[in-house]
Amino acid sequence: MSSAQRAASADGNVRDIAYLHKLISNCVALRIERSVLYLRLSGIADDLARADCFSAALSALDWLPYADVPGKYRLPHGDFALVWRKLTEKQLRSAAAVLKERLRPAAGEEELVHPFRLPFDAQRLSRLLSGSPAPASAPAAEPATPETTVAEPLDFPALAELEAALATSDVEPFVRRRAVCRQAQDGQFLRLWEQYRLSAPEVVAALAPGCAAPAADWLTRRLTRTLDRRLLALLSAPGQLRGGIPFGLKLNVASLVSPEFLRFDSMLPFPLREQVIIEIDAASMVAEIATFPFARDFARSRGYLLQLGGVTAGTLGQFPLREAGFDLLSLQWSAELAVRDAPEAFADADHFVLAEADSQSALSWGKERGINLFQGRTTEASR
Repeated sequence: MSSAQRAASADGNVRDIAYLHKLISNCVALRIERSVLYLRLSGIADDLARADCFSAALSALDWLPYADVPGKYRLPHGDFALVWRKLTEKQLRSAAAVLKERLRPAAGEEELVHPFRLPFDAQRLSRLLSGSPAPASAPAAEPATPETTVAEPLDFPALAELEAALATSDVEPFVRRRAVCRQAQDGQFLRLWEQYRLSAPEVVAALAPGCAAPAADWLTRRLTRTLDRRLLALLSAPGQLRGGIPFGLKLNVASLVSPEFLRFDSMLPFPLREQVIIEIDAASMVAEIATFPFARDFARSRGYLLQLGGVTAGTLGQFPLREAGFDLLSLQWSAELAVRDAPEAFADADHFVLAEADSQSALSWGKERGINLFQGRTTEASR
């Protein structure tokens, strides 16, 4: 299917200028990179001619990577913008040159094609959208620092709006990876796996500006379940899991029996499932205790390794590793751990991961108690 045909069959996916302004703001705030071609077709008087030029522009870009179909934005006065996630600067310049040549007969003296790289050209693109001339060069100045405002906790109506936005948003820029490492004899840290998660604070900041994390526990659980589903859907896309084994996922109990998890599970051959570590937070396990045994047994029957997460100094020893049916336990480092003396709690220390191990004292404390797996800034800096 050609680009023109794809555009015609997916016209409902064409967004308006409000979405483009929001995209620009997100790119600036989160340093997300995007490639943009602005087609200033308002320089062409006839509506039909503008539509023909847009179709010609799309068909001329069939040589670009098929997997990165552009986002399409219909702008006032007949202008359009095309936005790509993964184009290189060279590909963007080549695409602009191709379109300028293709549209030259209709352009006359008008400059119809303007390339931009976000967030670097955010100010230039915003000026063009507002009707001001776009400077031919000169890098954009850094956006002014916004005035400090007090963020309100995310309430239910705001969460519903965020969920609607997440359903059609590209979540890949919000994926964060945290390495779990083992320290070798020479002191170097060897990466064993990476845990994937969606950064809830960044998602909220981008899709619900002016809001902070939810205050109510039930809203937090709903938000994290939504993020679980979006992450699982992303990982289930073709090619996403290629070469990414082993890795870890932090999921709610309910997410283990969701349709998104079943779809994700169907993408993995059984031998690969044994290299996926699923972390279930202790708070989620307690909140969903009725569902937990079934979800745990289902995941184990499919071959996944299970890790109990969110264990702190105050809850250490309350969740026996073997009795609860987990292979690993993630213990959150805090200074309080250093003053506790509970040797019996570390009987399975070789199955512990010391999380937030951001200092040498944390590493030393862990090794003294037989912990060999670490996650934190210190291990990242030492590799």
